[in-house]
Amino acid sequence: MINMAGAFQIRHGKMWLYFFILTAAIAGAHSPSLAQTSDLPVNCQVIVSLMELDEDAPGMEEKNYDLIFFGAAAQKPFYKDTLEYGFETGANLSMENDTNVLSYSAGSSGGTAKVAIDNTWFLFDYFGGGYVAANVASRLRLYAGAGPLLIYGSWEHDPDENDDEFDDDNESHLSAGVYGRAGIEVAIIDRLSIGGGVRAIATNLEFDDSLGEIKVEGPQYFFNISFKI
Repeated sequence: MINMAGAFQIRHGKMWLYFFILTAAIAGAHSPSLAQTSDLPVNCQVIVSLMELDEDAPGMEEKNYDLIFFGAAAQKPFYKDTLEYGFETGANLSMENDTNVLSYSAGSSGGTAKVAIDNTWFLFDYFGGGYVAANVASRLRLYAGAGPLLIYGSWEHDPDENDDEFDDDNESHLSAGVYGRAGIEVAIIDRLSIGGGVRAIATNLEFDDSLGEIKVEGPQYFFNISFKI
């Protein structure tokens, strides 16, 4: 029997992949067609982000995982004045190892038990879309961007005390999603700026096992250094 839910997810993922490729192709074809864009510098960003993931585990204390992402992005303007717009693309990577102590219900006795779990995370996403910016003053820039993304993630967890409820396990998935981000930059010198902002992602990437369910979505708060080339 055909798994209709699985088929829908595959078609949904392919739809976003095709949309992403089409967007990138249109942007690439559009850029050289405007002679003036060749003189507009690309804004390159080096980014450090913080993200918190919540674990939904019935019978256990709420657990949060704090992840650090390192990334880079580039914004190519098609037009630049007080108002600026163009195409942006970038990637983010997170590799984390930690040990968490979780409390859970010990059963009908009403007590609680604790289990220490070693976690290994790997998350990588590639994103691209359109952006708009406002060059409010000679040194102040506000911007916002949005579009599709592809994300791959793996999670390996190893409980120190195994029983029927908590087993060693690892999962890995590839998913499509969307992102939106907004930020502010202040120029330090002519082609160098510092800034920060927030990026929100919505994906179908989730990890679901005997420990609970973790969905990779929500806000990421970032700091960045930008330079123009």
